[in-house]
Amino acid sequence: MSKMMMGQIDHARQRVRDIKSRLLGETPDAEKTWSTRDLSCGLRDGTVKFTGPELATFAKEWADAYLREQSSYNRPSFESIVLKKAFAKERAAEKKRYDAEKAAYDAIRIKVDAKATAVEDAIVLGDQHAALAALQDFANFTV
Repeated sequence: MSKMMMGQIDHARQRVRDIKSRLLGETPDAEKTWSTRDLSCGLRDGTVKFTGPELATFAKEWADAYLREQSSYNRPSFESIVLKKAFAKERAAEKKRYDAEKAAYDAIRIKVDAKATAVEDAIVLGDQHAALAALQDFANFTV
């Protein structure tokens, strides 16, 4: 008898997870990152350009950071500094997009998690009628 009950509980909990994933939908795409290869391609095709004073500023920043850091493991490379500066606008726009999508997703996730927790509690407490009602209510829940 208990084995049958455990199977029913597992099935109900799986149903809760399925409904929860349907309600949450897709997670926001991760923030795009730029690599040295992107920098190289941009320099080659002309989409990334630097002036002489900009390169001198990058070189000074690199030299200062290089001399400041005692450990060779933590010393920045010149290309990492140039890469950070090369895609600053794109990186800022990407962060803004990701933060907005993540905030919207988190707001939905909090509501869905609260409802799913209530259903899980009803299932685990053992009252079959309350659990069935909670599960049906959750199945009809919209965000």
